[in-house]
Amino acid sequence: MTIVRLRQSVPEAMKHTLAQFNVVLAANRFNPSVFRESWLTERGLLRRDDLQPGFVFAENVVSLSTPEFDLLVLPQNLTLVPRSSLAASDVVGRIIPVVVQELPHTPFTGIGLNFVWNTDTEPESVAEVTRKLFANSSSRITESFSAADARFGMYLSKDVEGSRLKLDIKPLHVLDEAGGKLLEIIQFSFNFHRDLGTKDNFAAVTDACARWNEHFRLSEQIIGTIGGVTTK
Repeated sequence: MTIVRLRQSVPEAMKHTLAQFNVVLAANRFNPSVFRESWLTERGLLRRDDLQPGFVFAENVVSLSTPEFDLLVLPQNLTLVPRSSLAASDVVGRIIPVVVQELPHTPFTGIGLNFVWNTDTEPESVAEVTRKLFANSSSRITESFSAADARFGMYLSKDVEGSRLKLDIKPLHVLDEAGGKLLEIIQFSFNFHRDLGTKDNFAAVTDACARWNEHFRLSEQIIGTIGGVTTK
C-alpha cells in the first residue's frame, strides 16, 4: 500500500480529529418521494420506532434521523451519515447496496466514501505549519506568497482499489463549540470516488461499501505521516 509522504518538520503535538464521515450516492435524477417511511421499513432500511422527531418526507427532499444514521435524499444525491465511526461500516453496508438493488432504473453516476480530518497545529500556527508542509521554496508561485500571513494547501489523487482517492488539504476556520470562538485548523478531506452507470452498479457499490474500514485506515495512515496524536 502506497502512503503519501509529507514533509516531517512539523510539531509532534498536533492533534488530528475525525470531524466528518459519510457516503454519498449520486444519480442523474433521484426520486426522493420513493423514500417513504413504509418503503424504507419494508426493505429493512428503517427499523420500526427508530424514526426520530424532525423528519421530512416531501416530493423533492427526504431528511430523517435514527439512532444509527442521518439520511438526506435530494434529486441529485443521497447522503448517509453514520452516527458512530465504530459502527459505520455495518450501517453503510446494510443501507447503500439495498438502495441500489431496489432502484434498478435510477441512473446512478457515482459513489463516494468521505472522511474529513481536522488538524490542530498548536503550539505552532497554521501559517507556519502549512508553509513547512506545502510550500516549495523553488516554486515561483510560492515566491509570490512570502508574507508571514500566507497559508498553503495541496490537492492529491491516485487510484485505490477500484476507486479514485482525492485528497484536498486546506486551512480554514471552524467554530469551537465548547468555547464559542473561531479556531484555525488544517482540514484534510478524503474522497474515495467510484464511477457508476454500468450494469454492474450493485456489485460496484457493494464492493465500495465493503472497503469502508480499509479506506478509513488509509486516511488515518496518511494523516499519521505528519505526526501528532490521532483521536476518533
